[in-house]
Amino acid sequence: MKNTSTVAILMPVYNSEKYLKQAIESILNQTFREFVFYIYNDGSTDDSEKIILSCNDSRIKYINNEVNKGLIYTLNKGIETVEADYLIRMDADDISHPSRIEKQVNFMNAHPQVIVSGCQAKYFGASSAKTSYPLTNKTIKAHLLFSNVMIHPSVIIRLKRIKEKALNYNPDFLHSEDYEFWRKCSKHGELANVDEVLLNYRLEGQNITTLNWHTRNERLKKVFGLFLSDLKIEQTETNLNLHLQLSNNTEKISSIKDLKNYTELLIQQNKAQKIFNEQELKRVIQSNLKNLFYKIVDEKPMKVISYWINTHLFSLSQLRYLAGRMLKGNNSQKSNS
Repeated sequence: MKNTSTVAILMPVYNSEKYLKQAIESILNQTFREFVFYIYNDGSTDDSEKIILSCNDSRIKYINNEVNKGLIYTLNKGIETVEADYLIRMDADDISHPSRIEKQVNFMNAHPQVIVSGCQAKYFGASSAKTSYPLTNKTIKAHLLFSNVMIHPSVIIRLKRIKEKALNYNPDFLHSEDYEFWRKCSKHGELANVDEVLLNYRLEGQNITTLNWHTRNERLKKVFGLFLSDLKIEQTETNLNLHLQLSNNTEKISSIKDLKNYTELLIQQNKAQKIFNEQELKRVIQSNLKNLFYKIVDEKPMKVISYWINTHLFSLSQLRYLAGRMLKGNNSQKSNS
């Protein structure tokens, strides 16, 4: 049966000449052929415009910002002006697999309750790993309390519902605008990830993800504060720092007892506010607590004991890991003496 859904691709471009041609061609060569490809040149000073204009395809709609207005402005302009059933995001340095649009449109057509869905990705450049992000709404939402588990340039958005609910990207959340956007979207529909790699996601020193890594924790705390507000938990610096530690985004862990008490507060408030699936939230919290063991294992022995007493997460694998670390430390001391 012929697919009658209208589809728009939105790709912001800023000084992307190095990889732009490959990114554009990965969209133009899709198995799904009927779409409008909106390319926003956001005040580029390199040869980006020349590359875009050299692509002779009637599906391309070129918009040029005379000066750089930033990613959030461009994304919101796209949401405001584009008319389509679905809006698909694409970055100017990534590569979409040939069947990406077809598979994502089919998924959204089959799941009308979903407002935004992404897919798995394979990194290239500085990494070659593959993602394994959660798939269903209840698992994604529980994970979102601690981390962004949707890849921004992998998503397809049910645009009409976004417009109906007047949802857009918040300029106050620069470099975490997508994370904050998913939280808002989750209040008006379900979130999902397709369990298939449909995007090659570039990780290199020049892209936004890596350039802004040093400010990551402060940006995370800003989004975490919104989730705490949803749960009716005070946005104190203590609570935000505990949340940052529980999300495995700090090198050091302060107090295991305080952290365990904080997890109980999260579970208690969620039970009252009914934001997240209770079982999924408990499962994600337990998983995060298990991962914290490997951050405290090189600290004072009493901290490891405190971890086991407060979390009740003792395991033989942890004991073996601890023994291995101790043996490695002893051997290092001998070699230095």
